[in-house]
Amino acid sequence: MGWTIKFVGIHDSLRARAFSVRDEWAYYDDWAREQPTDVSLNAAQISIKQHLQDDAVLGTPRAPQVSLGAMDRLFDVTQ
Repeated sequence: MGWTIKFVGIHDSLRARAFSVRDEWAYYDDWAREQPTDVSLNAAQISIKQHLQDDAVLGTPRAPQVSLGAMDRLFDVTQ
């Protein structure tokens, strides 16, 4: 039972982190403009950035995450 809870918690944490990272790529240009130093990219990096940004903006939105209340705290302990 303990391992099952741990694996469900890991899966839930990975999904939440993936959503967070995808959301951050949608606002990369805003972040780069706010940096005190110039954030310049080469051609390969621009291609990768554009692909990740398009995936974040144009991709299918993630289903809303269900809050499990006390289970969320349990998942935090098992990580």
